[in-house]
Amino acid sequence: MMKKILSVAFVFMCAIFVFVSCASRPTGKVSPVFGLRWEQDGKAIGRCHLMDNVSISGKVRGADFSDGSEIFLEVYYVNPNDKSVLHEITNLLTTIQNGAFKCDLELSSKDLENYSSGEYFVPEVSFKIKNAAGDVSVRTPVLKAYCWIKTQFRDRKTGKAIANHSYIIYKSDGSEIRGTTDENGYVNEQWLPFGSYYLDFIDE
Repeated sequence: MMKKILSVAFVFMCAIFVFVSCASRPTGKVSPVFGLRWEQDGKAIGRCHLMDNVSISGKVRGADFSDGSEIFLEVYYVNPNDKSVLHEITNLLTTIQNGAFKCDLELSSKDLENYSSGEYFVPEVSFKIKNAAGDVSVRTPVLKAYCWIKTQFRDRKTGKAIANHSYIIYKSDGSEIRGTTDENGYVNEQWLPFGSYYLDFIDE
């Protein structure tokens, strides 16, 4: 009985060893482009506001990506409600230095004016990479781009900021956002989906 138990335990341990050995083997082709990320002020980000200045950075390896060679990026918006439609924003060209590259970009809401179908959505920004040899097959990170509303209310006669005053932001889908101005009279609504908004200052 003891021999049977030891035999079963040995087979079980061998099975674990085989599984770990197989799992640790690299699979597929190593990508020449890696470490891709969106940045803002030197920090990795996954979201930003429209009109923000952001950067795309990454590292490269291989003979096709030597220092001094150029790398080409096609940046586009993706509507998460219909990922089959890509809306190109811009093309960026940069030079590889020390095995890495970085491109700066300002995300403009104007690029979305003819792209929105009327519903509210958070645009996703992604990109494709090319070099002299053609397209590079690599998974690229997505950046979510939000809208924002910031404006200041002032008294028309005195010009003084109107603090702690109620307002309503109406959305075309019938919903509302309610709030009050801050101590300096500002409305400051962040991380809004792209769409139409109407701001109304409530008489009190």
